[in-house]
Amino acid sequence: MRKFAPPYAVAFALLALALLLSIAIGSVFIPPAEVWRALFGQGTNPTFNTILWSIRLPRTALIMLVGAALAGSGAAYQGLFRNPLADPYLIGVASGAGLGAVLAMSVKWPYTTVFPLFSFK
Repeated sequence: MRKFAPPYAVAFALLALALLLSIAIGSVFIPPAEVWRALFGQGTNPTFNTILWSIRLPRTALIMLVGAALAGSGAAYQGLFRNPLADPYLIGVASGAGLGAVLAMSVKWPYTTVFPLFSFK
C-alpha cells in the first residue's frame, strides 16, 4: 500500500509555489532562480532586487495576510453557527458594511481612504 503526503504538507507546498510565482510573474518577469538568490541576499541584478523588495514582496505578504484573515473569519462564522454554508449575509454584516460605505460616499469626503473605515461594523 502506498503512503501519501499529509494534506497539510501538500497545501503548504502549493502555497509556497503560488507565493514564488506571485513574486516572479509581473510586468517584469524575474526568473525563479533570481528570485531565490535575491531572497537570500545574493541577487546580482539591482533592478530585480528593487522590484522584489519594494513592490512584490510587500504585496505578496499583504495578499497572504488578507487571505488568512478571510479564512479565519469564514471559519469563525461557520463554527459559530455550526453551518458549513454560513456567510456574512447571514446576520447582516455585509449589508451593514455596504450601508456604511454608501453613507461615506454620500457625504462627499475629499479622501476616498475613509470609505473602508465606514465599512467596518
